[in-house]
Amino acid sequence: MNKIVLLITILNFGFLNAQIENGMIAHFPFNGNHNDISASVIVTNNVGTTFGNDRNATANQAVELGTDKYISFTDTAVKTKLPLTISAWVKFNSFAEMNVIFASDNVFDNYHGYWFYTVPNTGQVAFSYGAGMGGTNATNRRTTTTDTQLSIGVWYHLVAVIRAHKNMEIYFNCEKQPFSYSGSGATNMIYSSTESRIGSAPGDITNTNGWFCDGSIDQLAIWKRAITPAEINYLCDINNTLSVIENDTTKEPKEILKIINVLGQEVEATKNTPLIYIYSDGSTERIVITE
Repeated sequence: MNKIVLLITILNFGFLNAQIENGMIAHFPFNGNHNDISASVIVTNNVGTTFGNDRNATANQAVELGTDKYISFTDTAVKTKLPLTISAWVKFNSFAEMNVIFASDNVFDNYHGYWFYTVPNTGQVAFSYGAGMGGTNATNRRTTTTDTQLSIGVWYHLVAVIRAHKNMEIYFNCEKQPFSYSGSGATNMIYSSTESRIGSAPGDITNTNGWFCDGSIDQLAIWKRAITPAEINYLCDINNTLSVIENDTTKEPKEILKIINVLGQEVEATKNTPLIYIYSDGSTERIVITE
């Protein structure tokens, strides 16, 4: 493969990498701190969380949560209209109760805003939103729930893309999951003036003590748009840091030894397909070639 084709490939990859920040309203890498590195620069309050190993077993690169351990903030940047997307790497220790990844509001026994979580006792993943109608009646919120269940102790990349009340998708490790809709009521979110939380949500009649995340979260990000399938493939690269890579034009392009697909089969470069490039210096890179 000649250097011109390689340069085009790098430029396409760089474009997708930079594009991912469009509409991003929160990004918590959890690299040993609780900072938001998006343009919102959300200031957080840590309540008892610590840091542990991430999906690559690197120490202090993922936040560890639990009962009465969560992160809160009052910044309203995440209280946006539809469409929206939320993405995170997660690992759970138990599914005995609801594992809350993120909740935009904190009103007891109510359905303001949106929340991303696992279903108690099943390991299914769900996304719900509401307009503050209250109570435990499912007609007061909109929900999409996966048919597929997660496993305990395994890192997953999860994405929820919400375009409208019956246009929702949830992905595990780049793969769109079969799901079902439930609920009715408002077709968009109505927010309260309460705080948002990572790893916690307010209680309801089922659990008056509140819901928490029994597990770890890494690289949580939220967008005020529906990201594309190509962007989802880019995000679920296990080595992706979501940072924009500056192309160094002073360096000679690396030679490509081979291109393989996610099954390890050698293939030709194909648009809109996740590919792994193996270079002459021994490095590898996951790339999606876009238009």
